[in-house]
Amino acid sequence: MTAPDQMNPVHKANRKSFWISWSLMAVGVATLVLNAVVKSSRDGGSLGTVLLIAGVAVLACGAVMLVMNRNTGGRHDAVKAMRPESEVFEVWGAAGLRDALVAEGVDQPRVRASQGTALTMTTTATEFELWVGKSAPQLLFAAPWRDITAVAEGVGVVANDGAKPAVVVVTKAGNELVLLPARKTTGSLMTAPLPAVRDVVGRLEALRGGAWTDADR
Repeated sequence: MTAPDQMNPVHKANRKSFWISWSLMAVGVATLVLNAVVKSSRDGGSLGTVLLIAGVAVLACGAVMLVMNRNTGGRHDAVKAMRPESEVFEVWGAAGLRDALVAEGVDQPRVRASQGTALTMTTTATEFELWVGKSAPQLLFAAPWRDITAVAEGVGVVANDGAKPAVVVVTKAGNELVLLPARKTTGSLMTAPLPAVRDVVGRLEALRGGAWTDADR
């Protein structure tokens, strides 16, 4: 019988990403708690209150991360099952993606207006898709490569930590879909570094260029 982690490598990768993110968050919270303790002792405040607030913050962040991790794994598995012929990536839709999708004719797209949204991107030799949701994802956007005029390197914002390297998919109508690949193709709370983003740009641009070449034959 196959071991659980071998049966579901997506969830295995997501769990690893979750614990890495949790560890980084714990270090950050520990630093904040230490600073708060020092300040509290200087101001004559209650150490117990500081530790209680810090504990609640850690638990709340951990719960949010766990839910997001499960949602990503469920969506990724479901899309892989529906699109077995496709290459499947987890990405973050940048702030502004909603307006671009509306301009493309998508009615009330399920993405945040001013923050990042976790999505699944699929690609084949002929088509590009974005999916949204959990274990029962919905197709958010689809276009043949002939309707994409460029795939370029750019930047995008998903949180309050500034602009990060992004993939910019430019449609025939001139709208820019700004997507930040996750650090792992199976999903991560962290976005991919510039070299990995450039790799994704190159792969998508090659697919787009190949589709145009085939159409001209």
